[in-house]
Amino acid sequence: SIKDSGLSQAFRFEDVRSLEAQRWERGTKRKAKVALEADALDDDVINHPLARDGVWTQAKDFWHVVGWAMNCAVWHWKRWECWQLWLEFVLSVLERDVEERITLRDAGEEGDAGSLEESILGKYLLLNETGRGAQAWKRAGKAIFADGSEKCINEFPPVWRDETKEVEDDEMETYRAPSIYRDVEDPSEDWLKHTGPGVRDLRIRLMALVSPLLSNTNLHS
Repeated sequence: SIKDSGLSQAFRFEDVRSLEAQRWERGTKRKAKVALEADALDDDVINHPLARDGVWTQAKDFWHVVGWAMNCAVWHWKRWECWQLWLEFVLSVLERDVEERITLRDAGEEGDAGSLEESILGKYLLLNETGRGAQAWKRAGKAIFADGSEKCINEFPPVWRDETKEVEDDEMETYRAPSIYRDVEDPSEDWLKHTGPGVRDLRIRLMALVSPLLSNTNLHS
């Protein structure tokens, strides 16, 4: 099962932007550089600097990645193709986790095994943190429907500082998705049909994934 696989720990986002963490990161990178030059990398060196540069430490949270991926679908097609694969994999794990927990809950399993709040997605939505659930739901909605607008890019910026820097202009395919707010003013337009290949399916998949948690949890908790 996903619950017993250790993926919940592996899929945990960490904040490494504190001053202490930044000092530690600089030190381990220097250590890695020396080891590389000496051709003497050990497991301790390999694990630290590489892991600290990964998505799980560079992204603020899961919704940061989702929002940035949706922004990439508008402005940075090459990056979108990469993030699409990443999201499809992670979503398959989140879906399995929720399905397993619902099955256990419906079978009368007691404790955390059948708790949606303790699922990986539940933790991304801060359902196990009193008073923060509503704020997390709001952020999740903004991420799922991010449309590449200036407001969305400010809220969901690149995961890595220079993530799009090396992309040449002729490699960037600009696809301008219609604004969420413009669609609200003109309900006859189905904006889900105009977000590029794969984007609509992922948005629908994300909405379907969070629905069981929305109907089975208390946003005020």
